[in-house]
Amino acid sequence: MIINTILLGPPFLVPAIDFPQRFQTVNHLSPLEAALRFLAYAVSMPFGSAVASVAMTKYRAPPYAVLLSGGVFLTVGSTFFSLLPIKEEITASTYGYQVLIGLGVGGNLAALVLLTPFVVSSTDLAVAMSAINQFRLVGGATGLAICANVMGNYVERRLNGILPPSAVRRVLESFSQISTVAVAQQEEARAIFGEGFNLEMRVLIGFCAAQIPASFLIWGASLAE
Repeated sequence: MIINTILLGPPFLVPAIDFPQRFQTVNHLSPLEAALRFLAYAVSMPFGSAVASVAMTKYRAPPYAVLLSGGVFLTVGSTFFSLLPIKEEITASTYGYQVLIGLGVGGNLAALVLLTPFVVSSTDLAVAMSAINQFRLVGGATGLAICANVMGNYVERRLNGILPPSAVRRVLESFSQISTVAVAQQEEARAIFGEGFNLEMRVLIGFCAAQIPASFLIWGASLAE
């Protein structure tokens, strides 16, 4: 369960940072407009938790099957999101991929929380429930650091080829500084950031796909005393 929880951290945290930034940088949206388009992910996450909870409590779906399904949703959603075209217009499929990722995160999180009381003793329950949250945050922080580092190095290297060093520093400090460079370079800079965001999602695919084999580690566990 700890492995599943750590692997769930990156797809939980990275999209919360990545998606709004992508909407503002690549699609040239305001923070409010970006937040509204991020709702596809944010709303689908609790919906996924509700579906997983009903499946496990009412229909007695095996926890490993719920985690396996969530891993598939996450892998498919992040894979297609990493292939999004780099252009100012937002395609309708963007929201569908957000929904897939949100359903996967929400479903797997609910499965892990629901299963915890049945795999630890009552005296250790408080510690175990806290560990679920702590390891998810540890995994999320680790995944975010890896993704941000990969993207940052790629974007900085590419920007150095089209902008002077001072402009590169300004743009890396704040996406809004893209509007301060020449118009022709603005479009190229946005395209480079788009490539960086897609690269970030390709890194995330690894964490998502790893949840598929990890789900079999709890084979046999069930919501039964």
